[in-house]
Formats: sequence, structure tokens, C-alpha cells
Amino acid sequence: MKNSIFITRSLIMLLIAVAVRSFTFAAEPSDCPLFPVPKQWTDRNTTWTIVPAQTVIAISKSATEQQKYAAERLQTHIKNRFKVNVSVVTAGLVADSVKTILQLETTPAKDGKFNGFTIQFKTSQNGQQVAGVCGNDDNGTIYGGDVLFDMMLRGTDGSIQIRNIDVCDWPSISWRGRPHFILMQNLVPGVLDAYVRARMNYTDVRDNPLYKVNIYYPDRAAPMGLPPGIPLDRDNIGKMIKASQRRGLFVYGCVAAATTKHAGGIIEGFDKLNENSFYDNVNKTFEELIELGCNGLWLSFDDIGKGVNSAAAIDNFLKLGKKHNLSGRQLGYTPPAGDYNVIDTPFNHEAAKIPGFNEIQWFFTRVPCKKDADMCKQLGLRLGPAWWHNLILLRGGFLNNANIAVTLRDGHVKLPKTDVNQNSPYNWSDYPCEVPLPAYIELQPLSAGWGAPKYDNIRDAAQFTDNVMLWCVGGGWPEEYLVTMIGNWSWAPETHDWERMRTAIYSYVYGPGQAETARRFDDTIVKLKSMFELPIRKFGPNKGWPCRLKKMDDRQSALTLIDELQSLSQTLSARAPSETGIDPVRLENIYLEPMRATLVYARKMALLDYPENSLAGFDNRMFKLIGDGNLQAVQQAMDEARPKVEQQLARISTELQGLKGIKEYVSFWKERVSDLEYWKKQELQQRKKTESKKKK
Repeated sequence: MKNSIFITRSLIMLLIAVAVRSFTFAAEPSDCPLFPVPKQWTDRNTTWTIVPAQTVIAISKSATEQQKYAAERLQTHIKNRFKVNVSVVTAGLVADSVKTILQLETTPAKDGKFNGFTIQFKTSQNGQQVAGVCGNDDNGTIYGGDVLFDMMLRGTDGSIQIRNIDVCDWPSISWRGRPHFILMQNLVPGVLDAYVRARMNYTDVRDNPLYKVNIYYPDRAAPMGLPPGIPLDRDNIGKMIKASQRRGLFVYGCVAAATTKHAGGIIEGFDKLNENSFYDNVNKTFEELIELGCNGLWLSFDDIGKGVNSAAAIDNFLKLGKKHNLSGRQLGYTPPAGDYNVIDTPFNHEAAKIPGFNEIQWFFTRVPCKKDADMCKQLGLRLGPAWWHNLILLRGGFLNNANIAVTLRDGHVKLPKTDVNQNSPYNWSDYPCEVPLPAYIELQPLSAGWGAPKYDNIRDAAQFTDNVMLWCVGGGWPEEYLVTMIGNWSWAPETHDWERMRTAIYSYVYGPGQAETARRFDDTIVKLKSMFELPIRKFGPNKGWPCRLKKMDDRQSALTLIDELQSLSQTLSARAPSETGIDPVRLENIYLEPMRATLVYARKMALLDYPENSLAGFDNRMFKLIGDGNLQAVQQAMDEARPKVEQQLARISTELQGLKGIKEYVSFWKERVSDLEYWKKQELQQRKKTESKKKK
């Protein structure tokens, strides 16, 4: 009897295995032509030829806005890369003359995976080729449509081919987000679509119209959330929410809800708020965000701290959530500094005891690990810790500062008045303000963020978190690079491959034929950067700006690399527009033009002579002369240095026009070679520092 039971169970397992064989790995994940590697896939080793005039994208008559977006997105991708139009039609109304149907549908399955999808290739009864994408939800349908596009390639005879690969896929980490503290950057054409390409499924609203652009932050920066009570830009917030939701993005409304006494100057405009009406203002702002369409609310303490009365802020927040029937993951929370980067703290323990507060989503900056997941359980949190990954260790560049990655170019994108603009799927002129000129930032990995995580050490991350988000990248761009970098990783950490991801991203942006050229460009520009002093986050004179060679002997080597980079850039500029998967105007504005501009300025910076080079040791000499009381010698040293320095500064001013901080640099050096009082103050400060160190 026991043996017969065993045989029966074995037979059942065998039948199940046979039944799902079409959705199992046909080989090792490294052999899969798709990236991220689907959980289950089979390459049929066949292709279909797509004739645009005989091909349609079919959607249901009752299609949701998200499903319509999925169809339009596939249509646009095909147009961008293959320069042909494939019509979108309603399923059931497909003409007999159609040979290929790209079918997009959403069919929730009882055991379906969140955001999951299948792709299957079959031939209908009347002989039509059907490539069917079926999402378990609308997000899955959108992602499946992207994968279907990734299966398309240009044949050697110029035809459009589609590889027949059956797919069943779903995310390892269910929630993947891109909250961003610059509202208007989300509205730059193509940005929210880049979030979708990264398979992100939530974002948030943060904005501060009172914050004015400076050399460290973009305009309207609101890193801690919306300042409570400050009038909202309802029109643009509404546009952002509506556009995000059409793309399947859940939208939080984030408010900086720590009381004003603890704002510490972090948030512009807090000095204009009334402390006594603070929580009334918090409520008012949250209510407006709900009215504008936000799906959830986000309580932010963050770097402001816990405020005067954190218990009141939390109680206020929970009551608002209950009023609007929001609970669980619909409510988000950033603990105060010191508590967001360490989970086991007295404050977190006390906050977790507040009834209901332990049931919402808490965000921590900890790299996912078992110890932290266990600690959250000990705290009593119902949801696992969400990983707030602060990508704030980005390299500086020739046109951007480090960490925050804000452009150092002074100006705005000028839209082309050519046919390429007419071929854009977006109307760039509809963008509500001017787009700052971007820098080119090479693709960088997760290790360019807090905790410097290595991919092999976090392959098991999905066991310890089901929520990952990207933070910082203050300039916003390049979203197809950096947002996709973390989004693709969080979809499947267990099979992640850095080099394959690079290939996938470069292929999407520049076309499959240009992926290796783009890889060489990034690898080479990293080598070039290593030869230069680069701007730190809070850059300035003698803080990496303007960029200059570390060793003057490297000048010729640097120029050789720049020549190589220029050749690669020219190839990408010539060929990528005909192969890209993204909007050709976006390709030019966000990638190709900044790439070319970077090399123009890199060459100038390599050729310039700077006062730092010609006056090496000048500071120590001046300090000694001041200390000796020899003011006449100090004046003489300045008089001797001034003519050459002024000549250098005149050339620097001319060559580096269009960059921020150059006027300040020129003023800095002019003062050093002309103002005796400057050196007196500097010597006094130096002496105080030395005496302070001796006392310690």
C-alpha cells in the first residue's frame, strides 16, 4: 500500500513537471537572451517575421488606462527602433488580412504572482501568428509588453524579426520604488516611462516652490517632503499623479511632519510657518494630496529629526489614514536620522508600540539582511523593513558634482527645430518649465550608494525585504541608467549579472548594435576621470572645481583618452538615433548632447593651466611670512604671482563659460594674489586650528 502511494505521488509530480515544461529554464540563466532573466522561460529557437502593415497590437474592448498605455508603449517602442507604425486595435475586430497579432491582456489568476506575466507564441485556427502577453495585473501587462519588444530585432535582410520565447515571470521583490524630491523632474518627457522600464511600481510627490536652485541642489528641492501648509502647485502635482497612475505607479503624498523647531534650516520656508498651527498645516497638506489623487500618505521625519512631539505627529498621521481608509502599505514612514540607519534604537522600539503604527511600511537605509529582518519582527512590525537605498556615492564628473549629481552647466535644453522633434512621441513644449542642461553620468552600480553593497552579497535580499527604493540622484537623469539599475536588480537579485544588465540598458538606449560602443565609452570615461580632481558634493575652489589634472605629466595621456571617447561619442551620435528604444529627442537631450559637451569641457580642463599648479606651496610660504610678521614680503609675493595668475584666470573664464562656480573660482584666486587682509585672516584661522589640535 505504501509503495503504491509513493508511486502515485511520483507519477503526479512527473505529470506536473511535464505540464509546466514550457515554462522552465531551457538552459542556465546565463544562456537566456532576455534580461532580467525570467523565472521560467523556454526559447523555441524560432522567429517570426513581422510585416508592419499586416501586424496589429490587440487589446480588450474594456481595456483599462494602464492596458491602453501598455499598447501605446509597445507601439511607440516599435516606432522608435524600427521606424514603422503598428496599429492598436480592439481584440475581436482584427481583420483577416492581419498575419501577426501582438495581444496584450490582463487576466488575474487565483495563484498569479503580483506584477507577473506570461508570454506565449501560438498559431490561431485561421493561421494568424499570435504573440500573447497576459499580465496577472496591469503592471504585469505593461512589463510583459516591454519584454515582447526586447524579443524584436532587425534581420540581416532588414526585416523585423521576433524571437519566440515562452516566458512566465514575476518579481522577487514585490515593491520597487522611485520616490524623488524634485516634482518637476518627474514631468520631463520620458522620465516616468523610464521608471516603468525599470519596473518600478511606486513613486511619491515632494515639492517646495520656495526652494531656489543653487550649486548644490536643483530648483524646488524637497528632500524631506512637502513643507506643511505651503500652497501646493496643484496643477503640476495633479499632472504628475495622473501620469504616474496611468503607468501603474502607486503614488504617495509625502509631507515633512516633524515640527518646525527642529527643521534646522533643512527646509526652505519653514520659518514662514506658525508652530502653533503646525499639525493643522500637516493635515491640510495631506488632505489636499488625497484630493489631488494620491493613493497613499507618507510621514517623513528624516533628517529634520523627531520634532518636538513625535507622538502627536504619529497619532495625527494614523487618524488621517483611518479617515481615508488607508492602512498597511498604503501608509509609509521615514524614521528620524539616527533611527532610519539603525533599527534597534529606543525611539524605534517606542514608536512601534503605538497601536496601528506597527502595521504600516517603515523605511530604513539598511542593506537587507536577516539580522535586520529579525529585528523588525522583534519590534513588532507587521511588514518587513523597506530598503531605502541612498545612491549618494556617485562619482563627480566634468559637468556634475559628486553624490547628489547636480548639473554644473548653467543653462537649459534647447529643443531642436527639425523633423526629429516631430517624430518624438512626446510634445516637449508641453513641459511646464525649462529643462536644465544635464551632465553625462556613466552607469554606476548599487555599490555607489550607502552601505556599498556588492551584488554577490545580496542575492538573497528578497528573503529579507519585499520593498526596495532608489533615493537621491538629485539631478534626476539619467533615469534609463540609474533607475533601471536598481529596478532590474530588485526584480531578480538571485540571477542578477552586472555586465548583462549594462548590455541590456545600453541596448535599450542606443540600440543593440551600439551596446559595446556605449560600454567602452563608460569604461574609458572612468579611466579619464581617475586622472582628474573632480568636484565633491559641496564643491568650490580647491574642492575639485573646476576639474584639473592630478599630475600635469598625464596631460597627453588624458588627451589621447579624450580623442578615443570623442570617436566613440561620434559613433553613438550617428547610429543610436536609428536604433534607440527611447524617444529620439530624449536620447539627444539626456544622453548624446551631454556626452559631447562633457568631452568638450574635459579637453579644455586638460589643456588649461591653473594657479594651483603654478603656485604649488604658495599657501605655506604665505603663512610663514605672515607668521614672521614680514608683511612686505607677503605683498611682494602677491605682486610677483599676480600677472601670471590673472592671465590664467582670464583664459579659464573664457574657456569654461557656461559652467557654474567659475566666477567664484576667479574671485577666490584674485583675492589670494591681491588682498593682504585675506592672508592675515587665513593665517589666524590656521594658527587657531593648530592650537586646537595641540590641546586635544
